[in-house]
Amino acid sequence: MQKLHEKLRSIAGDVEKASQLPGDFSETELERPQIAAYYGVILAGSGDFPQAAKFLDLGAKANLFPEEGKLLEKAQLTIARR
Repeated sequence: MQKLHEKLRSIAGDVEKASQLPGDFSETELERPQIAAYYGVILAGSGDFPQAAKFLDLGAKANLFPEEGKLLEKAQLTIARR
């Protein structure tokens, strides 16, 4: 799990790497709360709000660090304002 967390954090802010995320994980893995939180933030940032909402809801169940929780909340607010 630590390696997974490191990979997710390494792509934060890198749109090119982030766009490759789905190819790196199975659908089952993408739906794990810790992964879904990051994937939802990425989708919200790219404007895919319907998909982002699904993954952010799953990600809300994750045990996140405070700064990760803030990213998730910001993405949720972005979607709510659309």
